[in-house]
Amino acid sequence: MNGKSEPKRGEVNITKTIGLAGLEIRLDLEVSAVSPEYESTEEELTMEITVKSASKAEQDAVIGVVTAAFLTDPIARWMYPEAHQYFAVGDSFTRAFAGNAFSNGSAYYVDGYAGAALWLPPGIHPDEDALMALLKGTIAKNRQENAFALFEQMGNYHPEEPH
Repeated sequence: MNGKSEPKRGEVNITKTIGLAGLEIRLDLEVSAVSPEYESTEEELTMEITVKSASKAEQDAVIGVVTAAFLTDPIARWMYPEAHQYFAVGDSFTRAFAGNAFSNGSAYYVDGYAGAALWLPPGIHPDEDALMALLKGTIAKNRQENAFALFEQMGNYHPEEPH
């Protein structure tokens, strides 16, 4: 097997090579395995993933991806413990918290919207008025004080310099 040691029965060896060139990411995986029914097999899988800048036209789709990604986030689910609560405010929360990424050229997604990222560059902040109105109107009263304290602490530790 190309000078590599033979994997043991049932073992899977995975080697990942990730190269970053601008915003294009290429992911090469080599998977080797031995199946009880077959001789050892080796197959190389190459998959290209392209990261694209999101425009305002793609905003709804990207917001949906990010909202879905935080469905099981412990803090999000502490604020909205019932799934229907989270679904009712998730997109609005994501827009208020990170929507400014779209107007600052720092919203990204991959083909098929399999993933997305909303980055707020230094000096760019969440829409605090919209966020506060949303939190006050949707988080249970007995959790609001702690929720606001949490967001204040997050703001205190957010770097202001480029990072």
